[in-house]
Amino acid sequence: MAGNGKLQLDILDVYGDHLRENADIFLRHQTLSDDPSFRGLDVSKTILITNLNQAPQGLYPLEIDAPSYQVVSQFVDIASSGTTAEEFTLPVNPSRVLAVQFPSYASLLDDARRLLEASQKVLGFASQAWRFEFTPIPERLPTMLAISAGATLAATGITQSRGSKGAGPVKPSPADFISTGGLVVGERFQFFVWRLVGCFGFLSLLIRADATTLAGLPKLPDNLLYLMGISSGGYLGGKLARKPGPVIHALSITKVERPAGKPTLHMILSLKGENLSEKATIKVDDKLLRDDQYVITAKKRQEEPPDPTFCTAVDVELTEADDYLEGEYTLTLINRDGQAASVHFPIDPMSIDSVADTPRAAANQAGVRVKGKNFGEGTSASWKDPDPDRTVTPIPADRVTMVSATELTVRMDPEPTPGTGTLTLISPVKLRASKAVTITQ
Repeated sequence: MAGNGKLQLDILDVYGDHLRENADIFLRHQTLSDDPSFRGLDVSKTILITNLNQAPQGLYPLEIDAPSYQVVSQFVDIASSGTTAEEFTLPVNPSRVLAVQFPSYASLLDDARRLLEASQKVLGFASQAWRFEFTPIPERLPTMLAISAGATLAATGITQSRGSKGAGPVKPSPADFISTGGLVVGERFQFFVWRLVGCFGFLSLLIRADATTLAGLPKLPDNLLYLMGISSGGYLGGKLARKPGPVIHALSITKVERPAGKPTLHMILSLKGENLSEKATIKVDDKLLRDDQYVITAKKRQEEPPDPTFCTAVDVELTEADDYLEGEYTLTLINRDGQAASVHFPIDPMSIDSVADTPRAAANQAGVRVKGKNFGEGTSASWKDPDPDRTVTPIPADRVTMVSATELTVRMDPEPTPGTGTLTLISPVKLRASKAVTITQ
């Protein structure tokens, strides 16, 4: 039940001025059923709320909510007579701040300037200008950097004296951080993981620190340095104990032929590099070849090798090479310790991009126009006619005219049958590229 109590309110900002926006005001009596509320009230001037209960039953919780300010709640006790006057200051809601205009240093009061200059929680002031200072370097950080730099230098020296790790896959990948020659090894794994743990651990300590009390970088514990030294020692010990791995610098296909009495083509690939073992195993794409499907011949022995089978040049003879004449493949040489090196072959393979539809007479006289990549002198061809009664017709190199490395013409003899046949280009080393060709009437 309403009474005769009156509440006079002044709602101010931190500068002591009345708010320049509307506010919601809520009152709720502690014991009686009296809950007056006012929404969108103009508080830019003193406001008066009437018909409230008075003491001894005049206690109300009061809540003031303005859009750009934080909510303020407080108890008010309405006097038994007269008007109860209250003044409330609302703090700004930080999430609603769009911009801040800081006063110049010179305009600050003397007490404020002395406070800022004496505070250790501020970056620094010098007279009337800002002064920025580097925080002190943690005591053990130089030691940690010295361990890291020392491990790097020692690893470089070991690589120079014993040889590099295996090259691994053709393209680099994140796995290279923990592997050697495509083989995951313990010393590299723990070294890499420990570096991640140390770096992210230090950063997490720095990020989680209270910016208002942070006076310097986090201190590094002694145990961190001990563990880092053990990790670096394990990494270097692994490099010393492990043999270097194969690295392929160059590959060339030197011969493709069908030896007398052999049912399949043989392809000889010449490899140059380092740590190439003549006792290695060979894999083409994802297929591990049997011992009777390849022969490795040492061409140049490595000087002072860590393994007597290591060479700097070897020939790899693929004894079942019919499937490798056309297209690009990946050759992987795997040493006996599991380290490997991969390389694509052939390098820059010949390919056909397009062949224009050609009348049969023009195919014999002017020739079929072929566009592609990596064409060379001495290229010959063959033609599989649409007529199933005709056999594959060889086309000698003198009927293949090279216009450029990307274009040539092929003159067919005899005239082909109209329809779609297959044209195959054959390089001087017998590598091939094929394309369907339409011959018109």
